[in-house]
Amino acid sequence: MTGGPRRPTRADVARRADVSDAVVSYVLSGSHPVSEATRARVLAAIEELGYRRNATARALRRGRSDSVGLVLSDIENPHFMALARAVESRLASLGQALLIAELREDGSAVREMVARGVDALLVTGGPTPDVATEVPTVLLDRGGPEAGHVTIGVDAVPAAVAAVDHLLERHGHGSVALVTGASPGDDDPRETGWRDAHAARGRPTGPVEVTSWTRAGGAEAARRLLERDDRPTAVLAASDLIAVGVLRAALDLGLSVPGDLAVVSYDGTDEARFAASPLTTIEQPRDAMAALAVDLLLAGAREPDHHAFAAPLVVRRSCGCPA
Repeated sequence: MTGGPRRPTRADVARRADVSDAVVSYVLSGSHPVSEATRARVLAAIEELGYRRNATARALRRGRSDSVGLVLSDIENPHFMALARAVESRLASLGQALLIAELREDGSAVREMVARGVDALLVTGGPTPDVATEVPTVLLDRGGPEAGHVTIGVDAVPAAVAAVDHLLERHGHGSVALVTGASPGDDDPRETGWRDAHAARGRPTGPVEVTSWTRAGGAEAARRLLERDDRPTAVLAASDLIAVGVLRAALDLGLSVPGDLAVVSYDGTDEARFAASPLTTIEQPRDAMAALAVDLLLAGAREPDHHAFAAPLVVRRSCGCPA
């Protein structure tokens, strides 16, 4: 018994195109110049025969898989998915493939990526993983340097200062509340910037609510804030998802945004653009960060270094500015 039709080989392509095996390899890899007429014959033969390269065998021969692993801390978060799209786009332009997994507490996702033979790793968000050292690794979406690692992230302290200043000075709020998913003691730069902005203006900080990095978490935290006797008039939400939850809680309580409550968020995803009250947000430069991350990985960067990007404040209606 046979296992079905035999798959065409490179030798079959060479015979159909009346060239050597080596010429077929040159056309496929682009490693040597080939005349346009010969290249056209080879490509026509590939199409007619339905030839497909064996990527596994090719990777074994070359000692490279032409693939990068991306481990996301939250695969449902629009910021991380937009970051993944930016990474995939950059890799595709360079002929590289992307494998995606979600970060697990036991670190198994990282180990599995290495076991699958990826050439390099990107890890976003979450706690610093015990990453394997046998492949180049970049930690993306990091708030600052981390010992022993190449890291990329937003310079979030001045970004948060600018956002809070906008609410304090442009819109005249006495203080700004903070809703965050970062626990006290996490040294989150968004909270640092929030505190610095109040201190620079000689203002007391508004209340802080710690919650999960979700819409539901934002709504729960906002309800606690908005049911206080000293209800805040402005909120900095540490992510777009949290901010969407804040908007929902305000709506449920019969409060208007920005009339009764001004809101500024962090991330700059489509969640912010298409919210019921379009969110003023600190926009992370995902395309630029992804491009640098890929370039560093493919260059084999291993020397610990931190690369920080400025993040602009994109002004929309939720802070009180005109549409």
